[in-house]
Amino acid sequence: MNTSSWPAFYGQVRNIELFSTFLTHADMSIVMIPNRKIIGEILHNYGKIRQLDLSVGVAYGSNMTEFCPCCARYLRPIRAC
Repeated sequence: MNTSSWPAFYGQVRNIELFSTFLTHADMSIVMIPNRKIIGEILHNYGKIRQLDLSVGVAYGSNMTEFCPCCARYLRPIRAC
């Protein structure tokens, strides 16, 4: 998914259909924009850069020497497109 903005709209592109484009706004509301409003307008597409905000809980007393390489092994396959 891409994050895009038009002069009056901003959000993550959720779905593009024949007559409408749907965005997810920052407050998790869904914005439906008729495609006729988009045609001919300036579109700012924020591209392919992805960010991941990940929280991992670790129990007190855990062996961090084992935990950190384990996490790195699972996160390594995640690559930017």
